[in-house]
Amino acid sequence: MHLINLFTSAKTYRDVLEMLYTLDTKLANSVIIGKDLPTPPSYLKNTTFISPEKYITDLKYWYWASKKIMDVARKSGNSEDEWVVVEHVVGVSCAILKFLLRSRVKKICFLVFPTLEFFIKRGWNVDPWAQPLDSTQRYAYLVKFLRLSLIEIVTLRSVDGVLANSPAIIEWCKKITKKPRYFLFPNSVKPLVDPKTRRPPLRNDEAIKVLLVSNMQPHKGIATALEVFSRFIEGGGRGTLSLVGQVYPYDVAWFRRMLQKYERRCDVRYIGWVPFDELVKYYLESDVMLFPTYFEGSPRVVQEALQYGLPVIVSDIPGTRLIDPYGVSLMFFAPGDIDGALSHLWHCYSEPEWLIERGEKGSELMRENFSAERVGTELIKAIQQVTRSGTHLYI
Repeated sequence: MHLINLFTSAKTYRDVLEMLYTLDTKLANSVIIGKDLPTPPSYLKNTTFISPEKYITDLKYWYWASKKIMDVARKSGNSEDEWVVVEHVVGVSCAILKFLLRSRVKKICFLVFPTLEFFIKRGWNVDPWAQPLDSTQRYAYLVKFLRLSLIEIVTLRSVDGVLANSPAIIEWCKKITKKPRYFLFPNSVKPLVDPKTRRPPLRNDEAIKVLLVSNMQPHKGIATALEVFSRFIEGGGRGTLSLVGQVYPYDVAWFRRMLQKYERRCDVRYIGWVPFDELVKYYLESDVMLFPTYFEGSPRVVQEALQYGLPVIVSDIPGTRLIDPYGVSLMFFAPGDIDGALSHLWHCYSEPEWLIERGEKGSELMRENFSAERVGTELIKAIQQVTRSGTHLYI
């Protein structure tokens, strides 16, 4: 098999790269194209990294990447239709390959966010605790997700297969077209830490350390998390809430208002964006993660928390339920259910030994079901289904 994986930027896709490395000896050719690629590990034998000589963005980058894919396929000595390209986080390279360059390479896109659903439902307005949004902020979301929705629609009509990390994404994509083969495809994780390096178990009545890792956006449930934690403190609980993640320019004024509103009611600390190696420290030093999102694919930060033994209180949406169907480590509540999330937080606070047990089960769940090796094998199976005729296969 000859495989090309295309990234707009590889900075935030460390887990995907680790998964692709496990395929090195299973593929005749493996090519990774993208910006911000790391130095290739020395043990790779059949994998080639390709980056643009200078930093280019948007349509220029997608066209450059499409031409590079054509060059790789033609210079390999193999027929174009023996190559498969997987485009991670949708651009328009697959559309360029099909409609402009008339390439015969098999094309697959990997979707990680319910873009179409978010746009149709105006997802930025869903969290009642996040209101009101600024008019410029609403306009920014409208324009951005209109653009992304149009790109996704064009891409869906360009590809032979679709990988998605949530059933909700597949459901909405099928409303556009049923032609591609659709595959439910999980994120991968790589357990990296000895559980002994975790923070000691919470003692009764000790201040609990709550973590939220996310972009600071209205649909991520940031305001819901602040409301839940404020009620916990006002009810007699003790603790701190740390927010880790970036704020986009159009969200800055709104986020400042949220912080000012809730800083008077509880101990909330905004850390900002941190690189992954530093983020690990927060996973290890916290007692529980609170993730009350309204719109997601299957969030990687939830899996990262679990792999480091950190239990998560999380909204019950298709992408999170996919991670832990039976609630072995995740503590589910209905999106927007303040009382449900608060009940879980009180349970964590009053039963510290139970909390540690759930964390250990979460680490085990990640090792067994979401290792880079296992997910890599599923990717090969999906590609094989795309490149041969037959009925749809869901993995």
